[in-house]
Amino acid sequence: MSDKIMEEDKALTAIPAYRPTGRFRKAGTLLVLRNSSSGLQVLMEKRSQTMRFLPGYLAFPGGTEDEQDKIIAEQYAIGSPSGYEGGRLWAITAVRETFEEIGLLTALSMKGSTGRIDSCPEQYASVEKNSYSLLEWLRFNEYQLNLTQLRCVGRWIGPHGQPAQFDTWFFAIHHQVDEESFSYNEEVAEVGWQTVEPLVKEIHPGLVKVVPPTRVMLENLSQFETAESAMSQLTAHDPTLSMLDWLEDMK
Repeated sequence: MSDKIMEEDKALTAIPAYRPTGRFRKAGTLLVLRNSSSGLQVLMEKRSQTMRFLPGYLAFPGGTEDEQDKIIAEQYAIGSPSGYEGGRLWAITAVRETFEEIGLLTALSMKGSTGRIDSCPEQYASVEKNSYSLLEWLRFNEYQLNLTQLRCVGRWIGPHGQPAQFDTWFFAIHHQVDEESFSYNEEVAEVGWQTVEPLVKEIHPGLVKVVPPTRVMLENLSQFETAESAMSQLTAHDPTLSMLDWLEDMK
């Protein structure tokens, strides 16, 4: 970004979204973190240029809630994310969207157990693109989501300066296996691990495109050296939440 565009972007961050005039959807987004020799890394996707919404933008995996999320919450999930116990449904949304968009299974434990499973390669091999929904996969393989592995790190209402369309909750998870191969859908052009500090430096001169919530989340994430410290302290809420006097009416 040029200095002028960066100033405009930061100014927009301070302008609240207006009361919705159309559909207002709940959404979940997942920051998948890992430690590396080059520093703290986060898994990012580059949106396809064919997408109508934010083509070519760098983003965290995520999307809007789905009916299967409620079934997963009732039958195939245990615990709650730290930072917001009421966020179970949107945490599941974030995990499911990550599975659908890039083929990454995370926050897993065996059905009936609280033990953490960071990778199950024999199961990944059976997951072909668009073959299973997350609900079907959990049911078939007798796994469940252990939501205690996630931390709620932010809530954003957007887009800023326009009628609100999304109530997005951001979650983080420390993924302790070095996944390098991802099977992503048509919405995604590229997927890869990004070292946070140099990525933030690329955002400011405009070498990569991100929306304000992603920029703010990455700027806050760059203050941490390890996934462990980020998982215990990262918080980056929408600065305009206190201005949204209409938000309580949307429950």
